[in-house]
Amino acid sequence: MTTDTFPPELVRLYEARQQAQDFYTALLSSSRPDGTSQGICYDMQCEAALDDLVDADCRYKAELKLHMAARQLMRLPADEVAS
Repeated sequence: MTTDTFPPELVRLYEARQQAQDFYTALLSSSRPDGTSQGICYDMQCEAALDDLVDADCRYKAELKLHMAARQLMRLPADEVAS
């Protein structure tokens, strides 16, 4: 994503989404520890990381939709925007 065409908030949300994706991927690629308590803790970390990823993805997509809608409105003639 180029930062010169998108507002800083959208870039920040995109980067947060990427970090959440990277963390979740790294967590899943690590081996699950043996032992009941360690395994349960790992499972809880995976679940929390997935929740964070979904949340970051939803925030980014919502902000992207708003940004794209605003760009479309700026392209419309003024009389169409008012109606």
